[in-house]
Amino acid sequence: MKRKILFIFALGVGILTYGPFPKTVLAQQSVSLGIWPPLVELTIQPEKSASVTYQLTNNSSTELKITPQIFSFEPEGALGEISLNTKGEVKDFFSFISGEKLNTPFVIGVGETKEITLNIAIPRGTPEKDYYYTLLFSNSATEENNTIPQTQSFSSVQLGTNLLLSVSRGCQPPLLGKIVNFSAPTVLDSFSNINFNIVLENWGKTFWKPFGQITLESLIKQKEDIPLLQQNILSDSQRKLTIAPYRPKIPIGPFKARLQFSLNQKGETLNSEIIVWYFPFKLLAVIFIILLIWITVRKIKHRSKSASFKEAPNLSQSVGKMGNHKKGPNQ
Repeated sequence: MKRKILFIFALGVGILTYGPFPKTVLAQQSVSLGIWPPLVELTIQPEKSASVTYQLTNNSSTELKITPQIFSFEPEGALGEISLNTKGEVKDFFSFISGEKLNTPFVIGVGETKEITLNIAIPRGTPEKDYYYTLLFSNSATEENNTIPQTQSFSSVQLGTNLLLSVSRGCQPPLLGKIVNFSAPTVLDSFSNINFNIVLENWGKTFWKPFGQITLESLIKQKEDIPLLQQNILSDSQRKLTIAPYRPKIPIGPFKARLQFSLNQKGETLNSEIIVWYFPFKLLAVIFIILLIWITVRKIKHRSKSASFKEAPNLSQSVGKMGNHKKGPNQ
């Protein structure tokens, strides 16, 4: 009777917990888009035009509706971040030669790679400066895919490619930059890497890249070069360069670190110098500890030998005394 009551109770708890019917499990359909090129850099004169062909690939298991949009952006922070301006007006520079229209969806099939050609025409009187845009592709399910079973849900994705556009009447607009910070720890252990901190500023109207290196020179005629990554420094912004930690082949003594680069390989050359000292602190600490242990062990051994030497005469004297004591009565 008790077993029946327990069985009924357990059955009731199971029904209340899990329900009398199986639940519908939603399997999410993944969406995968690819685009090439991810970044385009152009210099165009007013009243001139240029075109860029993008390849958009649908790697999903279903066809997609893709809506193209263009937003301006501006640099944000010193690590290369950008901030999209989704509410601002976009210059009337853009149209699609391949037939697509901005803010109007088109269909791309499963596994299909679609070529989309963007035309950029600069009107007369456009101010000479940089214009930064993101061409954004957003997906949604097609009408056919809107009838997918309830056992599936549909994920969405946004994929963007950046466009750095310089409007200039000359072939090469003026480039202006400066070194805001070039530093490293002054004293380092010989087993440590140098972590350089480099912040550059573009105070002009045209973006540029640093072309150059950091050169390390030591007193023992050791010379090594660390190439700079060619990262874009956008107009009216600062950027902290990505520099991998570095350690010289023979890290001992003072090193002169010289930062030297040009702007787009054509502009002015900027340079700065610092001094970094390498000392084998850890190695000296290990040697000191080993020496200290060795001295301590020698002292202990010396004390033990001294103690044993002092005890030996006492034993001979006691034996002599005992011998004299025994001879007394015989005499």
